[in-house]
Amino acid sequence: MKQMKKHLRKKAGIVVLLLTGIIIISIVWMGFLKSEPMKENQDTQVADVTELTNVTENEKIQQLWDFSKCCGNWYYGGSDWEYQYSGGEAASVSVEQEMLKVSVDYSGEKENSWSQLAVCEWDSEGMNLIGANTLRLDFLFDTASMSGGGFLIKVYSNHAEIDANAAVDMEHTETVSGTLKKAKVEVTFDEITNAAVKDLNICIVGNLTDYKGDLWLDNITLLQEKGKAANDIYVSSTLSVTGSTVQADIVAGQLITFDETGEDVIIPLSTKVEMTDKAATDEARQIYSYLQAVGNSPAVIFGQQGNTHHKAGASMLSYSDTYDITGSYAGVIGMDALSLVGNEYSASRYNRELAAALDAEPLPQTAAGNVQAAAALTNYNIEAGAIITLSAHMPNFSLVKESGNYDGEHSYSRYDFSGYTPNTVTGDVMNQILPGGKYHDEFTAYLDMIADYAKQVKGTILFRPFHENTGSWFWWGADFCSTEVYQNVFRYTVEYFRDIKEVHNFIYVYGPSCEAASTEEYAERYPGDEYVDMVGFDMYNINPSNDDTWFRDFEKEVTIVQEFARQHNKLFAITETGAATSSPDAGDNQTALHRSGNEQLDWYQNMMSVAAASDASYFLVWANFSERDGFYTPYVKAVNEDGSLYGHEMLDYFIDFFNYPNSMFAVNQKAALVKLKDISVSAVSSKS
Repeated sequence: MKQMKKHLRKKAGIVVLLLTGIIIISIVWMGFLKSEPMKENQDTQVADVTELTNVTENEKIQQLWDFSKCCGNWYYGGSDWEYQYSGGEAASVSVEQEMLKVSVDYSGEKENSWSQLAVCEWDSEGMNLIGANTLRLDFLFDTASMSGGGFLIKVYSNHAEIDANAAVDMEHTETVSGTLKKAKVEVTFDEITNAAVKDLNICIVGNLTDYKGDLWLDNITLLQEKGKAANDIYVSSTLSVTGSTVQADIVAGQLITFDETGEDVIIPLSTKVEMTDKAATDEARQIYSYLQAVGNSPAVIFGQQGNTHHKAGASMLSYSDTYDITGSYAGVIGMDALSLVGNEYSASRYNRELAAALDAEPLPQTAAGNVQAAAALTNYNIEAGAIITLSAHMPNFSLVKESGNYDGEHSYSRYDFSGYTPNTVTGDVMNQILPGGKYHDEFTAYLDMIADYAKQVKGTILFRPFHENTGSWFWWGADFCSTEVYQNVFRYTVEYFRDIKEVHNFIYVYGPSCEAASTEEYAERYPGDEYVDMVGFDMYNINPSNDDTWFRDFEKEVTIVQEFARQHNKLFAITETGAATSSPDAGDNQTALHRSGNEQLDWYQNMMSVAAASDASYFLVWANFSERDGFYTPYVKAVNEDGSLYGHEMLDYFIDFFNYPNSMFAVNQKAALVKLKDISVSAVSSKS
């Protein structure tokens, strides 16, 4: 992700010569005039801004932009920063009337709860912002330019490791003139520790608004609230990382793993497997056999969504929180189709990060380029020893618009699939995406995009479409389509990839939510044995405590789905899980694990004991989006001089989990997966 100062033309400047000879210029443009005098020196400037931003004696200003003399290098962030925002052509940034004017057009985004653009500041020499933990600004808007909705201000900095936001209070405002209002905005974050911060990005996020016109930012102030002590929640690790010495192996057609005591466990690899796709690639058949063998052993692969492109810890350490802690990526890494459309990953980000690190050629910042970037990241993960699973938070196709950027080759480039609308349940989408349906063209173009991605991936993908379908929070949920329609859509999707697009590196996964009280109930929406290779379920531990009964309930669900898998000769996995919180902690946008005060510090050990006793080949926790946006594993803030880690309170517990002989990460299986390529495995069609 990631102007020149101009003077405002006065529409009606009236010059009045007073008897004292003082000339006063009366400005009536928009009905307001900045009353502060030009600052003669830095001390005066700080004093004035102190008054404007309500800075107290316990606060210290680190940097300010009041756009009179201190204008900075602010510019419009462009398409790299736009998210569910189609008004980029109308957007501009300039300094006028001693404020930062941002011209915007959210008129096409009224249905979007997060429609983002950004204004950016770049200081090539770096700003010393050590200690800053708060940003304040004045936000001016015209109520006549909108029919409803509101705004959030998001502050992001790669160098300062800031990713925080706050809502603009649209009710408690000061009237500047007429319909022009001013709101005070404050965004808090962890103290900055970087003495040379080059980037500061302020995202203006439209929330269900159709605002069109000018917005104004003023008195942008970075300061330190001296009373805060955010960093005292962190701890230093005390355990050594030893788990990487435990290596799975393949010898004479058998998988060698370990139990919890470190004893060898030998499991024969199947040489014939039943699969949805009898033309599955050699590698897909081998991965199927491998996962089957792992499931039959006491070993369990640890998985995480977005393990190499989302993190909560220090960005300068690596791409992954688990790598920071253990020296290894997750053994199963989850991707989502959101990364194919530029939301969670993009060609732009690939060019900045992975391409630069690998000295690879940059990719075009186009629809096809975004797909290439996601495939390149996936291949990087596979080379590191991970197995890939792909979920698809598909957009609500009734809301998808044409992009205007069709490249003449890729059908999906016709449409703008960006944004996040799977939770928008209007439009009767499930009944309108099969052949003859209103949204069939958009749906198949989206599938074409996934097929294009799959064909660029040099390995197997555990593809998990239409997940959590037994709930009703996605448009493909139980309340929005019949059982028959759901099954038909799932089957059509498999047939489209397998038979029309000739994608043969998929292992198809059925992963509903956790409502099933019996194998019969689990079977109700099951698409059929001919369309599914692996079954699982998604179940989160909400507000875990040391005396709750969640793991007993979880074990019951494991038993039900495991029995179904055995009855139908399917692979079994815990497709999503994690410790989460029902409402955000103070200052967070969403909370999974708490930053401190978690009751079940040994949550991973408890999960491992259940998973290892089952047929599950892996369990997967959700992504570490950031400290304020939810994280499901601990993370590292810094490395101490003695080599120990400084970070989240569960560091030692996660190291202990990694050191278990039967927990498998990428580093534990990489060599075995190389040897797996020498195993001959045939496939026959699954039968219902």
